Amino acid sequence: MVGGYPGGGPVGSLTNAFRSERTLGWTAMADLERSGSRLPRRTREQRAYRLAVATGVLGTIGAVGIVLAIVGIGSFALSLLAIVLAAVCGLLFRRTVS
Repeated sequence: MVGGYPGGGPVGSLTNAFRSERTLGWTAMADLERSGSRLPRRTREQRAYRLAVATGVLGTIGAVGIVLAIVGIGSFALSLLAIVLAAVCGLLFRRTVS
């Protein structure tokens, strides 16, 4: 080993080679950061608000529907559909704000 490096050259020449690549704008590895959202902030805020309102309304309809179905006035099918839609809206809301 010459210069403490198994390839034969001193360690300093390797670091200088990497420094010169960085100053020229080359990178040794691709930038793997996730790109930002393409939607403007205002559009995301409006979508999140609408999904939050829809989740609350559908959840309320589902809960009232279950109570009415237990009493014997309504059916479980509509309340179950409302609860499933509320869950979907809730997941979309969570995805929007994260």
